[in-house]
Amino acid sequence: MNVPGALARVRERTKHHIPVVMNDGDALTIALTCAAMERDALLELSHDRIVATEASRSAGRLQLTCDEFNELFCSPTGASAKPTFATRRDIVAVQAAAAALQLQDDLAETKALHADIANALRTTLAEPAQKAIWSTARARRLIVLTLLREDDADALACLRHILGEVVGSDLRRWEDLREEQRAQGLDLMLVSETLAAVAGCV
Repeated sequence: MNVPGALARVRERTKHHIPVVMNDGDALTIALTCAAMERDALLELSHDRIVATEASRSAGRLQLTCDEFNELFCSPTGASAKPTFATRRDIVAVQAAAAALQLQDDLAETKALHADIANALRTTLAEPAQKAIWSTARARRLIVLTLLREDDADALACLRHILGEVVGSDLRRWEDLREEQRAQGLDLMLVSETLAAVAGCV
């Protein structure tokens, strides 16, 4: 299993259920969104009415699975794949995207959410390997999306794909934080931007 294979499955599901031609980035954004809490509101925020309606109707079939999440974002090919060459335009685009992501990371709301996650996973993140993973902006964005996946078992499976082992004493705090997010409601704009940023990195 590999990144092209996972993307191909996302692409085919999107073509089957969404009556609008979409590029891979948009298809992946929909797949990630369909697996998230408050997916209907997120779809309405980021897509036109036709796409949002059809994606909501078929969300269970469109959502990115845990295995696909692992292939695209956590496996060696997904996590570290690099293009064989880059044009000047590619480099400029990458630099602009990195600058935009840094602005997002500097938002007070983003820092607060990262702090909440770090507190919930404090025993796990005390381990050297997990601490090193958490130190990367990319991993923090992935863990945010994992925190906000609708299904509890999926969320934990994806978290383990990112970090490896999760210390058992952190699991109650992790679940409490998920329930807190459900109860208080998501910051839809922040989550929508994070979904698009993650999808755009594949």
